[in-house]
Amino acid sequence: MLTIVVGLLNPVSWDDANDSHFLNVYKQAKNLTCLNALCFSEADETYHHWRVFAGGSGGIRITFKRA
Repeated sequence: MLTIVVGLLNPVSWDDANDSHFLNVYKQAKNLTCLNALCFSEADETYHHWRVFAGGSGGIRITFKRA
């Protein structure tokens, strides 16, 4: 996070075929040339979050404090 840039992932690369499929359906319905996504969760971190949404060394955890 040295550059203060958050990378958006192409859902095609996700292991979760349901999420990937329906984001692609949305992309086609809206006639978009590109659709990227971030994963936000209020749940405790799990293997699933890291494996599906940030496979390899491309993931980072950002914790937001509620006001």
